[in-house]
Amino acid sequence: MSITFNEEVKDIEYGTKDYDVQKELVKETREAELKEVPKVDTTKIGEQTLKFVLTNEGLEKQVEYKVNVKDTKAPEIKFKENEIELTVGDEFIIRNNIESVKDPVDGDIKINDKAIEVNKKATEEYNKLC
Repeated sequence: MSITFNEEVKDIEYGTKDYDVQKELVKETREAELKEVPKVDTTKIGEQTLKFVLTNEGLEKQVEYKVNVKDTKAPEIKFKENEIELTVGDEFIIRNNIESVKDPVDGDIKINDKAIEVNKKATEEYNKLC
């Protein structure tokens, strides 16, 4: 009994609805049937261990496979002003220029210091991917 996985699929996008583990991850099974197909919780970022159960003529075999749920889609920020002129030494509070913040998965995000920090980190990570 064996199972082969699509090795190019290790990262799964956060918030993916109805992710089909068998279709997306399993390449093939040999001399076995899949008795149990685990589900991926795409609402939780990080590594997850999936446990597949293979069966053949009354025998069972459990196989573990690790995947990583990542949030790679940065929120969309709408600014009140696209350009701001500052004089050296002027105080600038970025949140005063933010009209709205919307995440493609989570929806509207309240404007606060945490949202600004999350966006900053997400933008930095996204820029690393490009």
